[in-house]
Amino acid sequence: MASNPDRSEPIKWSKESVLSFFGTSDLLDRLVLRPLAHIAPNWELTQSADQGVYIEEDDSLAGILNELIQEISTLSPPRDYHEYENSRAKLYDQIEKKGLYLSGKLWRKKSDGKPISKDALGYMIEQASIGYEDVPELVLAASGRVASALHFGNANFDDLDSGHMGMLAEILLVIMFIRSDARQFEQDSG
Repeated sequence: MASNPDRSEPIKWSKESVLSFFGTSDLLDRLVLRPLAHIAPNWELTQSADQGVYIEEDDSLAGILNELIQEISTLSPPRDYHEYENSRAKLYDQIEKKGLYLSGKLWRKKSDGKPISKDALGYMIEQASIGYEDVPELVLAASGRVASALHFGNANFDDLDSGHMGMLAEILLVIMFIRSDARQFEQDSG
């Protein structure tokens, strides 16, 4: 059961807790790698003997995911991860056409003022990321989401409620897509 700590308390953050957060998940591969099966068909993850990392196999994005998890574990996570997600979403070139606006931390529809879905926000972030070699603000956003989860007693990706799990998966999926695309471009150019 997740605790309800005071937001002013420092975030409890360690490399081991981040590796465990991802490394003991049963859902991470289905939510992050399976949607990328058109890029790397071997999307199922196999835990390695090393805590928090997965066995790198042929036709798999496990290597890129391992690197991302390690990178997240070394960051100083921001408290306001929405700021980093929204900085990327603002680059979406259809904001006006789709009638969207940012109010506080939430994107809303001009037509009725209601917040957009996490899927719609994920789509905005994905579309705004195409053509970039990396998305460092999304890595910071992911670290902030993991830190918040750990801070509130969710020691594992699978412990998150569906909304937070889905949004973190969307962010990781975009990072993985952009990095796999950049890596493929490097290999084709090399």
